[in-house]
Amino acid sequence: MDAPYFAERLRVAMAKKDMSGAALARALGVSRAAVAPWMRGTHQPSPKQVLAMVKVLDIEASWFVSPHPVDLHGRATDD
Repeated sequence: MDAPYFAERLRVAMAKKDMSGAALARALGVSRAAVAPWMRGTHQPSPKQVLAMVKVLDIEASWFVSPHPVDLHGRATDD
């Protein structure tokens, strides 16, 4: 998983939940400054942080790492 790919997927998942970066930061118990580089694609969160994100965003971890099109719940799509 590279940081820009992760960032793109993170932004989509956040949009589906209508969640801002500040709201995600609060839900994860981290600062907004910690979330910003994940959203920009300049840094990646730790595996522990990714697991927390999938719970907060109600998605499958495969959404972040699958090279194939999958929906937010890890199911393959036609796109």
